[in-house]
Amino acid sequence: MDIGTGLAIIGGRELIVKILGPTADYIGNETKNLVEKSHENIKQIFINAEKFLGPKIDSPGKVSPRVLKHIINEGAFCDEELTREYFGGVLASSRNNDLRDDRGLTFISLIESMSSYQIRTHYIFYTIVKELFDGKNLKLGKGTERKKMQVFLPFDLYVHSMDVPREYLLEILLPHILWGLSRLDLISNFASGSGDSVKKHYQEANTPGIIFTPTVFGIEFYMWAHGYSDTPRNKFLDKNTQFIKSKILDIPKGAVSTEIETYKQHSKQISPKSRYPIRKSQRK
Repeated sequence: MDIGTGLAIIGGRELIVKILGPTADYIGNETKNLVEKSHENIKQIFINAEKFLGPKIDSPGKVSPRVLKHIINEGAFCDEELTREYFGGVLASSRNNDLRDDRGLTFISLIESMSSYQIRTHYIFYTIVKELFDGKNLKLGKGTERKKMQVFLPFDLYVHSMDVPREYLLEILLPHILWGLSRLDLISNFASGSGDSVKKHYQEANTPGIIFTPTVFGIEFYMWAHGYSDTPRNKFLDKNTQFIKSKILDIPKGAVSTEIETYKQHSKQISPKSRYPIRKSQRK
């Protein structure tokens, strides 16, 4: 069924706009708008890929046709900026000299299966992990070593970073986000709130927040989303492994390691009351 036939069956544009909101632009004027918006989304993904490739873009390279197909199919309808950055990072990561290398399919499918809120949280969590433990000599493949990378993130900082209304984020979205990331093996040993569930992981928590531990797959996903498929994941904390920061999200300082030594160095950065103004959300 083509778009024109579909619109005739659905009914008038007024009904379509009521149901879809701004997304109705994809099918307004039928094929013309669909093609224009899809092309713009794909264009932005390629611009992001160029950013992550940097000087490597001038070196010989190729991308698996299977990866390209899925990037185009999934990216055409992606107008969320950070998600487009993730697609661009995976596209950059998929560029090498072996057309058989279609590992990027794993991460394209992963992005497709995640909500924009889960992707934002993944980015926030692993950006914090990199900042807190950068240069530390930790063996990421060992669970006991990753346990040392457990993080406490105060709700105030998380709400500010997500740029979503506080009540909606913490009461409606947070279970979907945390359980979803856990199900996908992108975080482990998580807890949230201000009660015993958080205190048993981190006695010094003096404000409500989130506890989480990074996973090997979560690290690998973050590296692929930043064009680092050719870097071993155990180099994630290497000082020479530096990631391009997204300009979309603002992540304030204040998250801490639950290791007591690190906590003592950073505890003064956290207070029970918010020191970070909640930005006006763009969510309607």
